[in-house]
Amino acid sequence: MDIGTLSTIFSTILVLITVIVIFFQLREMRKATVATAFSNIVSFLQAEKVREARRVLMNISEKDFTKWTPEQRVNAETACSTFDTVGIMLRTNVINHALVTKEWRFAIIKCWEKAQPMIKSYREERGKDFWDDFEWIYRMAKTATS
Repeated sequence: MDIGTLSTIFSTILVLITVIVIFFQLREMRKATVATAFSNIVSFLQAEKVREARRVLMNISEKDFTKWTPEQRVNAETACSTFDTVGIMLRTNVINHALVTKEWRFAIIKCWEKAQPMIKSYREERGKDFWDDFEWIYRMAKTATS
């Protein structure tokens, strides 16, 4: 073999090795991005104010939304808007929705169902798509298995 052929072979091997290294680096970057996104979602969902809002909403026994106290309404809105925001991130595939809908399925389902009187009222005023991403994660949570 002449030097030109050896040079071409060496260059080709070098390019292939570079492509493989880049592939692995991109894969690791993707994992780091998913881990960061998941960590942010967990912090968001586990913030004390949000956890308290979920507790208040899940313990509302009054079916008539107009009879909810101002505190109950504020907490219910906080819980719903939090799940809606998380739903936006999950629907756009920032991370696999199952990481959240499986682990928080009880809270998602219970909050969605307890908030129905308020959600129906708000959708009449603000449009049928109001908190639609919360509805989406509710549907995903209903299909999640333990």
